[in-house]
Amino acid sequence: MPSYDIAFLGGGTVASMAFFDACSRGYKCILIEKEKVGMQTNYASLGLSQVGANYLYKDKRIVRMNVIDFGVFKEVAEDFVRIQPFVFPVFPHSRYPVWLWDGYLSALDHVARFAYSTRHIVLSKEKLLKREPNLKDVSGGAVYHERYFNPVEFSRALVTASQRMGGVVLEDTEAKYSAHTNKRFYAGGVSRHGSKDLDWIYASVFVNACGPWAPRVLKKVFLIP
Repeated sequence: MPSYDIAFLGGGTVASMAFFDACSRGYKCILIEKEKVGMQTNYASLGLSQVGANYLYKDKRIVRMNVIDFGVFKEVAEDFVRIQPFVFPVFPHSRYPVWLWDGYLSALDHVARFAYSTRHIVLSKEKLLKREPNLKDVSGGAVYHERYFNPVEFSRALVTASQRMGGVVLEDTEAKYSAHTNKRFYAGGVSRHGSKDLDWIYASVFVNACGPWAPRVLKKVFLIP
């Protein structure tokens, strides 16, 4: 196996961005992902990063961080940002009336403007039924157009661009063992899914970019600010 400057373990957003950055700087890099690139990224949100109307009452800091991220994505990766309408119907016996949804979404509008999102719209019964004719006994509602970002597409695009710059990608490959060979190189034992054979990869630096704590690791090795 050839040797590399940096070996990245993981194929999510953090790993793919660091992989792209390192390749663009001329480092000889390899990325190792136990599944397919991007498939495990942002797993809790099913692969969708959103501004987060449902987070507003739980943690305003998360919403604030998300809208700032979306503002950045709007500038650097607009092609991966989509708009998804959320309709909040209100029925005669609903727990939350239209005026309460109006106030809640107004608070979200205040921060979502940093993500270039449009303001929510309060809908009368007639307008809501025109938009959603299958709703029965509705008395009104509101619609909010939330921006969402697909990190799976973004990760794959970064990895593809990195490959064009000489980066090497191993999918369906899991890191099994590690060893310190000498002062210059570390060795990582990897195996393909379904194979009992073990290959060794040598690199000056191994970066474990798997999991939600990965950004802290990358900061430690000065790959992200």
